This record gives sequence, C-alpha cells and structure tokens, in this order.
Amino acid sequence: MSIPSPLFQHAHVIQHFILSPKQGSGYYPCAFENWSLFSSLRGSTRVTIDAQPVALHAGDLLLLPPRCCHAVQTGENALLFALAFESPAELSAGSYCRHTIPPISTAASLLTLLRSPEMIPDARDRLLEAFLLQSAALPGFHVIAPPPPSLPLNILSYINTNFREELSLTDLTAVFHISSSHIIHVFNPLFGLSPIQYLIRRRIGEAQLLLRKTDLNAAEIASRVGIMNRNYFYRTFKRFTGLSPSQYRDLILHSTPEEP
Repeated sequence: MSIPSPLFQHAHVIQHFILSPKQGSGYYPCAFENWSLFSSLRGSTRVTIDAQPVALHAGDLLLLPPRCCHAVQTGENALLFALAFESPAELSAGSYCRHTIPPISTAASLLTLLRSPEMIPDARDRLLEAFLLQSAALPGFHVIAPPPPSLPLNILSYINTNFREELSLTDLTAVFHISSSHIIHVFNPLFGLSPIQYLIRRRIGEAQLLLRKTDLNAAEIASRVGIMNRNYFYRTFKRFTGLSPSQYRDLILHSTPEEP
C-alpha cells in the first residue's frame, strides 16, 4: 500500500541540539509533542520506534510525526543532529519517513546551514521548510508504514499512554484480561524487557526530554513522569544515565556542538 508523503509547510523550529557520546549519547523512550528530525552526521545511531530498530548512518535522515514514542542511542563516534518543529503536515498513525541525503546536493547544503548556531529563528524556519521540501522531492524518500496490530504492541501503546499513572502488572492483566505470566511471555521476546522494566525506561526517557526542553526542577519532573518518590527518581535516573538530573541538564545545555 502506498502512503502519501506529508507536505511540510509553515514549519517552525522548537528546539535543535546535537547528540554524541560527549553530549548525553542518547535517551530512553519518550515522545516529542512536535515533529522530530534526526540527521546522522557521523558514525551510526540506532533509533527504536516502538519495536522497530532503525539504523542511521552518515547522511541518513529520519522524520517522526508528533507523539511518536522513540528511543535514541548513538554509537561510539557518532554525531546526530536532532530538531523538533511544528508543522500542520500529517502522516498516518504509526508511520515515519526515512531518506538518505546525497552529500553533494541542495538538501545537504541546506542542512549545513540549518545547523548553524548563528542562524536567526525566522531564517531557520524558512530553511527548514526548504530542506524538507527539497528532501521529499529527492528519489528514495520513503514513508514507512506501521507494523500490523498485535497484543504486545497494544500493551506497549497502553504503557506509553498511561506511564504517568500508577501502573502495575496487575493493572495490565485487568486491562488485557490475560495472566501476568502471559503478558510477560508475549512482551519480553519483542522488546527484551518486561512491561514494568519498559515502564521505568519510559519514565526516565520522558524525564530526559523535560530536562532538555523545560526549566522544571527535578522534583517537578519526577511527579510529571509518574514517580512520586523524589529520592527514588534521583537514584533511578542516575542508575540509567550515569548522571544526576542536574548533571544531565548541564551536559546537554552547556556542551559545545561538535562538527562532523
């Protein structure tokens, strides 16, 4: 089935940043409220969209629609440009776009300008529109359809929607009318985690997102991601990221972007 490409017009950049092993490396599952653009500048990066791992190498471009839950892990020498933007463009639920930008092309030149820290906001918005339109016009621009519905994906979707609430394995058995052992049996092989282990990572990923894009303190962020015990949040965040919440924020906000 052919899926039409989205038409990107009236784009507005919300946030842009570089991810590398020196700058936070990546993040656990979270969902931006806006469109997300990822451009691999160097090395390899893995973006996991629900259960679908997508490998990005230098020159690869990935576009995710709003509220698409994803995790990012950059390789040892990787450099990834990430950008969140507003756009009225639409894409069928669960789909995403992928492309490889030729190194010598108008799109590649526009991307270089788009990354420039000196670019004023209005000019960056217009550049983003030109880049997206130019990229979509190139051969090889693909819209990837979502996988067919299944029980483990339905469980994943429920966790992603309700992670801020008190949620236990017992709650999941009540929702899906199956035993806890069966939930683990169908969920673990696909995601390599139990539902509760994924829930913890989902909360940590959302905390990383809030630390990057808001001024909320750690206690407020803990509450927003469904962790009511502040000390438990600090311990869990550091266990997964190797940094305290304040150290993570400083690393992302005050590091100097590298060039490929």
